[in-house]
Amino acid sequence: MEYEYETENNSENGRSNILNYFIRIKNNTIFAPPMKYSEVERKLQKAGCYEVREMNGHPLWYCPITNKYFKMSHHKSKEVAKGTLKSISNDSGVKF
Repeated sequence: MEYEYETENNSENGRSNILNYFIRIKNNTIFAPPMKYSEVERKLQKAGCYEVREMNGHPLWYCPITNKYFKMSHHKSKEVAKGTLKSISNDSGVKF
């Protein structure tokens, strides 16, 4: 897989500051950089989602935006797989 890094620059004071970066994959789909479960939880909580209970060893979360329940993981320091992140994003209505 070929990766191309794209940066946004700010040249207010004559310097180039990197504000954000994305990984552009061959088919021109832009994905955010890998996220850890702890970062995902912070964003979900900021959006109003909360943990309801445990279900089969996984925390069950509820999102009032979409009125859906979804499972997360206890692995706070591990990176979330792309497919899992997409599923969480769809169920919660939160963009990552």
